[in-house]
Order: sequence, then structure tokens, then C-alpha cells
Amino acid sequence: MAATKPFFNTKQDLYHGDEPAYYSLEKAAWIPLLEAHSPAIREELYSVLADPAKAQAAYQKFSARKTAGWKQMELKIYGISYPAKTALFPQTMSVLGQIPGISTIYFSLLEPGATVPPHVGDTDAFYRVHLGIEIPGHLPECGLQVAGNQRSWETDKCIVFNDVYHHTAWNLTNQRRIVLILDVLRPEFSDKALYTNSGVRATLFYSRLYSKTFFLQELLPRFIQRTIHPCLHAIFYVLHRIRFGKR
Repeated sequence: MAATKPFFNTKQDLYHGDEPAYYSLEKAAWIPLLEAHSPAIREELYSVLADPAKAQAAYQKFSARKTAGWKQMELKIYGISYPAKTALFPQTMSVLGQIPGISTIYFSLLEPGATVPPHVGDTDAFYRVHLGIEIPGHLPECGLQVAGNQRSWETDKCIVFNDVYHHTAWNLTNQRRIVLILDVLRPEFSDKALYTNSGVRATLFYSRLYSKTFFLQELLPRFIQRTIHPCLHAIFYVLHRIRFGKR
């Protein structure tokens, strides 16, 4: 039975829900479209990387959290697009505009020897998609692990998983690895885009708050603890509606 509401991982715990770690590609009818346009997406990315001014603009990131050797070009994050960046990728955005329910778009670059620290995601409402753009090797030297199961990327091919599970990635080759990452709403949540995206932003805020004040929060009565995330969710939902409308 399909869930009626997304699960939000407010305390960044290990996920024990019903979703699989990896999804069959048949789950998403738009995978062939994405894979067919992968060469054009790669060519456009290379043209941006070759222009220092464009590359600097594309890499600009507002988050203070950084991992050595891991860089992202964030075009859209949980429903909020960055027009100055998307303007650098017109062909890519044209292709992605044909895929319903995309909440997040970014290029992920792992330098030689770099590892993404193990972590868990914030919701089970998305298909997390990795499209292989530049893949320098395969397991065991370069790969992805989700819920203990390892996969190799392939150039111009997709891997689809649920990033709410504990996962990590690594590139122990002597060349960079690039994938295009998308978060696409699962069909059962296709009419809950704003609800889901604002819930994820509330989860990100709450989980960071909880990690610093958990010893105080655990002293609060349970009914108060249970209201914190819903209140934050409502605030982010209203703020998004005020700034962006219904989208």
C-alpha cells in the first residue's frame, strides 16, 4: 500500500521504511529520455567548465558545509531554482523540463581520491537519480553504496535509489568523476511538491538544530517535541507560498 504522506527524517536516523534502496529503471518512464540526451548534457557542462567566469558562477554555493574534493553545481534545490545558474545550461534545462516532479538538480564532481562521507537523506518521497556524465572507473575503486549495497556508475546511464538510506560514494581513481543528480517526486507524491519541498527544508533546519541541542530537546515533554517539526514545516510552507506562489 502506497504511503499517503512523505516520511521526513528529522533526527537523521537510519531508515526502516518500506521503500527499496535501489529502484528498477522501469519505475520511471523518463529514464530513456534522460540517458539519450546525456551526451548533449555533458557537452554543455564541458563548455561551462572551460569558461572560468561561467564555472565560477556555476560553482557558487551558499552552504557553509563543504567536503574536500567534492563540489556541486546547484541549479535547483528542493523546488527553488537559481536563474543565474540555470541560464548557463539551456539545453540541459530544456531536457529536464520534460520530466515532471523534479525538485533538485545539480552536477556532482568528485576529485581523484575523494569520498563523500556516509550520511542519510531527509525524506523517502523522491527518486534520487544519478546520471553518469564522466565515470573514470568502476568498483571497487569508484562507486556508490546505499544501505550496504554497492553499484558502479556507467557513462550515460542512470542509477535510481532512495537517498533516505545510509549512503556514501567514492572516487579512488586518478581522474575526476561527474554525475548529474536529480530528486524526482515519486508518483504518489506528485501533487505534494510544495508540501514535500518545504518539509525537507524544515527537516534540514530541524536536524541541524537537534544535533546541537538534542540534550535539551530530549528533556521536553514528548507532545512538545512532536510539534517542533510540524511548526517549522508550516513556516517554510507559508514562506515559500509568499515568495514563489504555489510552485
